[in-house]
Amino acid sequence: MRIPQIPVFATALLLGTAPIVSCFSFTGPSTSEPLGLNASSIDIFWNNDNTQYSQLDLHFTEEGGDGFSYTIAQNLSVSHGSFTWNPSNVSNALQSTKFKLPSGSDFNFMAMLHDANSTAGTTITSGNYRVTGYPYISAAASSLYPQSAAALLVMASAMFL
Repeated sequence: MRIPQIPVFATALLLGTAPIVSCFSFTGPSTSEPLGLNASSIDIFWNNDNTQYSQLDLHFTEEGGDGFSYTIAQNLSVSHGSFTWNPSNVSNALQSTKFKLPSGSDFNFMAMLHDANSTAGTTITSGNYRVTGYPYISAAASSLYPQSAAALLVMASAMFL
């Protein structure tokens, strides 16, 4: 019995269309320590071994309750491997609306990986964090007041001014 052979060029085409697995992962800060939203800065680190994407949009998100997502930075170079975030902008905006954050470990960083001039890509999240240094931390789920939606829009638009 003869086994059919795939021509070399066809094999190369098949390999060329196979998706490359992204090897991006967050490496810091440690999830064993809470994130201090009153800190002057938080250093965020990632490992970018063999990732297929050149840029990332970095977000701070809350998964539980009503949830929110805050864009920290856009179009960062994946190869840089780190970003220093000043959390006071998000903290001050949330405080102005008395937005209640849950006391659990419901917060993470999210990287939306993509190539330059593109939004297509993949999303990777860090491990979960607990937050400190914020006056409205509640044992109950977060409570989004009507003013919070406006504050979140103001925060997002202020980044582009």
